[in-house]
Amino acid sequence: MTDPTSLEFDKLACITIQGGGVYGLTLLGQLHAVHMEGFLPISLAGTSAGAIVATLYWAGLTPAEVRDAFLDKAGQFQGLLGLVGFEEGPDGTPIGPEDAKETAVNLRNSGQEVLDGVEDLERIGRSGWIGRKLLFWVPFADVFLKVKPHLRRDLARARWAWERRGVFTGEALQDFLDLLLRRSKLLTHNSHLLPPPRLDAAGRSNPTGRWLTFRDFRRVQNEGRVPGGQPEARPYLPPLFLSVTEVTTRRLELINSVETRYLDWPVVTAVRASAGFPGFFTPVDHDAYELDPAAPTAVPGPAGGERSYVDGGVIANFPAFVFGTRFRRWLATTAVPNNPAYTVIMMRPWVHVGLRLSSARQNRPAAGERSHPGTFIRAMLDLLKGLARSELEDRLTEFVPRSIPVATDSAQTGGPDGVLSVGALRPHIVRTMFDQGHVSGRAALARYRFHLPPADPIETILNDALALARAVFPPDPGRPGTDPKFRANVFVPQGTDMLLVYRANMGAPGPATPPAEANTDRELRLNLRHGLSGLCYSTRRPLLLNMQQFSQKMRVPAAAPGEHFGFDRPTQARIRTDRTWLLSVPVFDPEAVLPGRLDAKPIDQIRGRDYAVALEGLVEPSDTDAHELDGAVFAVLNLDAGWDYAAVGLDEDPKSHRTDIRVRALVSIMRSCAFRIGALFSEQFPSPTKVPYAE
Repeated sequence: MTDPTSLEFDKLACITIQGGGVYGLTLLGQLHAVHMEGFLPISLAGTSAGAIVATLYWAGLTPAEVRDAFLDKAGQFQGLLGLVGFEEGPDGTPIGPEDAKETAVNLRNSGQEVLDGVEDLERIGRSGWIGRKLLFWVPFADVFLKVKPHLRRDLARARWAWERRGVFTGEALQDFLDLLLRRSKLLTHNSHLLPPPRLDAAGRSNPTGRWLTFRDFRRVQNEGRVPGGQPEARPYLPPLFLSVTEVTTRRLELINSVETRYLDWPVVTAVRASAGFPGFFTPVDHDAYELDPAAPTAVPGPAGGERSYVDGGVIANFPAFVFGTRFRRWLATTAVPNNPAYTVIMMRPWVHVGLRLSSARQNRPAAGERSHPGTFIRAMLDLLKGLARSELEDRLTEFVPRSIPVATDSAQTGGPDGVLSVGALRPHIVRTMFDQGHVSGRAALARYRFHLPPADPIETILNDALALARAVFPPDPGRPGTDPKFRANVFVPQGTDMLLVYRANMGAPGPATPPAEANTDRELRLNLRHGLSGLCYSTRRPLLLNMQQFSQKMRVPAAAPGEHFGFDRPTQARIRTDRTWLLSVPVFDPEAVLPGRLDAKPIDQIRGRDYAVALEGLVEPSDTDAHELDGAVFAVLNLDAGWDYAAVGLDEDPKSHRTDIRVRALVSIMRSCAFRIGALFSEQFPSPTKVPYAE
């Protein structure tokens, strides 16, 4: 018998990746650790450099493949500077990233010198009458002489950038990312469904080509094939969210891969908008769309005309708030109608993994300097540069359930100074930054374990359920067929299957065990969509089945396997033969239980006609109780019996069981036990490990 603690929960994760400029290579290394630890992304969100990393991973490229692409680019002529490109400046000379950086540094230094001049002004003013006479011209003359050599050129460049609302258009970056997206195994395998690129591999222009849009990816998801998979298998692309800032309305917007209004956005243009560092890149101008108030994105605004989008980090550099409790309902109302494949993730428990950069706490000013005007101005500038935003994002992330933080100190990345120091990214630095992120990612993830709870506490609850059930249906020794011989078990999802992991009154059959009472199903493994357990899991509702009727149906050749809940005869032959009644109850995740139904489909529409025969013996135990709660499901709790319907006074039609007070009592008992089991599961998903991490 399998030890439950040797099994792990399916490690499904919503992943948020913050912005960080060139430090995105470190975030890529963190994502490599997440990937290697076996986390399956069910949704991705990113900003700026995080948007680049998230999108490439979303399209099917592994972090190692992305790293190798950047290593190759860094080793070429112009290196990664070529991704930014060069623009013709106001004097006709080309301006590259290093020129733009030099101009920005010069203007910043000029501003700092003016600030220093203000401090000198204050000291002179306190020095006496002569100092006050010199008050108005000495410091400013000194500042002017310092900045004069480069002031005219830098101001001309600043005016030129002001008029075009930035320096670089970012087309070279978009071409590079579009070609890189097409190198994923998924898109290579389904290239016949895609338009040609704007540039070929040699960099030559293709007049019939274009960048891939979200609609192209939707087509791959609907019509494509999984590389190496079954012919009928369809690719799965998790919802992708890219945060952008709409400048004129000063509003955050989350461009995503699901909603119809974004389908015609080129994917790399959405990425470029999210990574459009203001001033460095020009804004992305695109048609405006009315925002959906039900979406976890932004407040609605007027539609029509073009809007200008810049770096999402202006407002939200770490959009983890997307994956709050509202996200699950958004999946049901918006994502699932566009793609039914998202139903699977809507009902699964998940963790949130946040990939971030951290900064060591800066030295605080001495007590005597805290009230100085210069100290105050510098502190305000630091806040405006993002320190206040980071503090707010940290607080908001606390409201995202089961959030696992992964952070690397930006001073420990091995990267250059400054988030825009693209020219310093030599191949060895690219590799070092990636490796540092990988190391810190492994260390952070090693603090958590995802093993299932041990058997004892779960099976104690199952035995409690059996004792209470026997009190409701007590056997009468003088009347054959009244002993229900109750059994209880818990099926837990494992990949695409459900495995019977916990059990009570399901001991191994002995030599003297009658064949009808042999627990041949105590190690049962089913497809996630098969059996009453699979249907209960999919619908997230308690279900009753007359197994006696079901067994009779199994003896009749079925038009399709689905008519028998997906069971084939070998699987049915493993079920204990004296079973006549079955109740299945979902084990909800306490962190993801919502009031009301996420969807309103009746059971007979969940599976369609395939289940028409099986549904004849199937009912929900109540028209009202089953609709009270919904949410993520950890497992399915089952109670079966082997009674004689006439002997215990039950009609064989399970519809009548809805009003039988004894059956309703059993349903209440099982739902109570399911909540207790869900609490134990929640404690282990994940649980902090006490084993120290060792590299």
